Parts: sequence; structure tokens; C-alpha cells
Amino acid sequence: MTNRAINPGLSAQKVLIIKFGPISSFMLAMGAMRSIRDHHPSAQITLLTTPEFEAFAKACPYFDKLEIHGAVNAGPTNLARALKSEKFDIAYDLQRTSESADFCSSAKAKLSSGATNASDFQIEASVLRDAHELEQNQRQMGVSEVDTVYKYPDFEWIAPSLGRPPRLLPEYFGIKGRFAIILPLPEDPASDTGFPSERYIAIAQWMIANEIAPVVIGGREESPIANRIVRLGPLAKSLCTRTDFFQTLTLSQKALFVIGYDCDNMHLTNLAGAPGVALYDQTSRDPELFRPRGGNLVMLRADNHCDIAVDDVIQAIKALSVL
Repeated sequence: MTNRAINPGLSAQKVLIIKFGPISSFMLAMGAMRSIRDHHPSAQITLLTTPEFEAFAKACPYFDKLEIHGAVNAGPTNLARALKSEKFDIAYDLQRTSESADFCSSAKAKLSSGATNASDFQIEASVLRDAHELEQNQRQMGVSEVDTVYKYPDFEWIAPSLGRPPRLLPEYFGIKGRFAIILPLPEDPASDTGFPSERYIAIAQWMIANEIAPVVIGGREESPIANRIVRLGPLAKSLCTRTDFFQTLTLSQKALFVIGYDCDNMHLTNLAGAPGVALYDQTSRDPELFRPRGGNLVMLRADNHCDIAVDDVIQAIKALSVL
């Protein structure tokens, strides 16, 4: 008879968490990371992640040490050797891929939690196949004896951890009063099925008429639409290429609502608690498994984004009951 594994809990001295990305997946795992921190309050917790999340993880109170996969002069062999030398009491593979499983195995922790048959605490394949990632994380914490009451991702630590810098405030970007975030679908000249930029303009005009500042967040691809919205007047702001994770999350906590689509920033803003309107078409991922989670959300679904009318979006905003 095989002895059942027992989570070391308070007695653990060294703990490894493995989580890479993408962005929405990393942020969805923050609740599980918080649970692990609370379950092992005295342990030194090491996070193995990628360069994209290094600054964010350094500021987060859940971790004591970082190992960066993909960093300069830190190849897989050296990284595996460094992990093994730590002699972890338990390793939590929250990435749940073959690559992360290899790192988890090479760490040679006394116990492991993950998706492979080698895991002492193994999440069921049916959960990985049929459940939203938030529920996958919740189940993994349950089978790992970490937390029976799952902790939701919480970002209230950001401001105090960074010393409450002005750059986290709306006023830093010249935003005053009520504002809402627009996450535009980048224009694709080769396709006529997207959400037309004219409709973003019309929605922004409606917002301005209701004394709500339209704030566009995105990257270079979203800048052309953002620039057109900014021309509507001084209330409108473009923050394209100007925000990091900290700023996007803290601005979302203060936003009246968010309009977006199936993208990483839609997941970030909703996880931070912002009510949202999500535009989904037939190319979007299955909303049952990949819908944004967090704040109140209205999903508008159509075969193509271009089939969603401006009035549909405005009515969805009103349905959020935030005006």
C-alpha cells in the first residue's frame, strides 16, 4: 500500500512555484500563489518565471526569490542545476506543461504538485480539459491540501508594495473624474470582419457626451485608433505603450467600466475588478473556458465583430448598472 503524500504546510522551509505565461494565465494564477504563500508563511518561496514578469514578481509579497527562465547566461541546464541545489520541500507546477514538468522534475523537490503522473499531488486530466483556468488552479490547490477555500487573485498589494507612487494614479496621465477603458481590436486591412474603428469613435463620443473620459490602453497596433479617439477632445486619452502591469491593474480598479475583446488586457482589467463589456466573435476562444473573470461582465457574441452594433455596446454598458 502506497503512503499518501502529506503537504508539509507550516514546516516547509523552501518552496518552488513554476509559472510562465501568457499574461492572462500568469495573472489568473495569482490567487493560487497567494494561497501557497499563506499556506507556507515561514518558507522561502522561489518563483520560476520568465523575464516578462520579473519586475512584477519582484514587487509581489508572495515571493522571496526569483529564478528567470530565458534570462541571459541562464540556460536550461544551469537553471535546472540551480533549482536542484535549493533542496525544495515542495514544488508547485502551476504552468502544467511538459516544459514546466521537466523543470519541476529536475528540481528534485521532496514533493510536487502538478499535472503529470509523477506528481505527488496530481490535478485530474478532466479538470484540465473541461474547466476554466481559474477552476484548474482552485482544484490544484485543493488536491495539494493547500486551501479548501480558494483565494481569488488580489492586487491590493501593488500600491503599498511600490510605495504608492503617483504613476499609479489616473491623475498621472491627466485623467480627471469618471473614466472608462477602451481596449480596441487592432484594425486589419486584409479583413472586413473586425469591429470598425468608426464604431469605437462613436462609443467614445457617447462616453464624452456622458462626461466619461475614454482612455485607450494597448500597444503600437492600437495606436491609430487611439489617436483618432484623442482628437475628439481633451477628455479622451491614449495610454498606448505607456502602461505596465502595475498601472493597467490599478487604473482598472478605478475605471467605471472596460470595453474589450478576447485579449490579455481584457483579462487583467476584469481580474482587477473593473466591470466589462467583452466583444466575442467566432474566432474567439471558448468563453466557457476562457472568459474574463473578476468584475461584472456582459459578453456580446456574434459570428463576426462587425456584426456587433454601437447600440449593442451602449446597451451592454447600461446593463452593468455603473452609470
